[in-house]
Amino acid sequence: MCSVSYYSFYNTVYIAFRGTDFTIVGWCEDFMMGYQVVPAQRYAAKYNKIVNKVIRIVPEFSNMIY
Repeated sequence: MCSVSYYSFYNTVYIAFRGTDFTIVGWCEDFMMGYQVVPAQRYAAKYNKIVNKVIRIVPEFSNMIY
């Protein structure tokens, strides 16, 4: 899983995640996301929690809109 966070000047945080590829494994992962929670979704939720904690700790980001 690949993710990136951008902190803009407009008090906004953008979090982007890379999707699956075009292989048969990627297609299977896409299909599985339709009916069960896959590990990538758990990692994404964990990453969002970490980013949220960092934003609240750093003074410059404490007044951002979530």
